[in-house]
Amino acid sequence: MVGLTIDSNGMPQDVHVVKGVNANFDEKAVAAFQQYRFRPAIYRGKPVAVKINIEVGAREVGGNPDPYSASKP
Repeated sequence: MVGLTIDSNGMPQDVHVVKGVNANFDEKAVAAFQQYRFRPAIYRGKPVAVKINIEVGAREVGGNPDPYSASKP
C-alpha cells in the first residue's frame, strides 16, 4: 500500500510505502506513483490537496495467467 498527498495541481507529494511487500517492489511502486499526474480533488469549486492510500496489486510474470484453470497434459 502506498500513501501520498495529491496537491491542488494534481501532483503527487510525500509518496511513501504504508505496507510493503519487499524492498525492490516497494521502491518501484514509489517511483511509479511519483510519475503519475492526477486530477485534483475539488471542494466548493476549488482544487484542494488530499491524502490518500492506494493498494497496489501485482502478479508474477510468466506464471499461469489463470491459477484456477485446469492444466492440460
